Amino acid sequence: MFDLAHLPPSFESDELVAAKFRSEGINHATVSFSDSLENNVSSPADMGSLLERLDRGEVVSSAASESMVDLLKECQDRQKIARHLKPGVAVAHKGGSSGRIKADAGVGYLPSGPLVIAVFAKDATAEPYAQDAS
Repeated sequence: MFDLAHLPPSFESDELVAAKFRSEGINHATVSFSDSLENNVSSPADMGSLLERLDRGEVVSSAASESMVDLLKECQDRQKIARHLKPGVAVAHKGGSSGRIKADAGVGYLPSGPLVIAVFAKDATAEPYAQDAS
């Protein structure tokens, strides 16, 4: 496994990932890496609901929920949801991508209470990040 958190969402990054998979003998052409509708097996609403229920301890035992949420809080990817939160705000989230689909879903722990956030984007590019610098 290798660290992808530093890679911006771009066609170039996708190519780096594909090359790494090929070098590891992983078939990047399978449906699990495609933009096909067959690959869209979840939605932001589904992921948000799951994470909300996990945070409340309603999916598995309280101890297992707490362990899972703690693990999600360790996510090092700060390029999607987490970058829009103030420093110091904890977020338990899981990002992912499949070809040109980019996603992040999680729970931000704001002073006013937990906020569930789930975003899926197709054909996302790195261009919006340039707007942050201005």
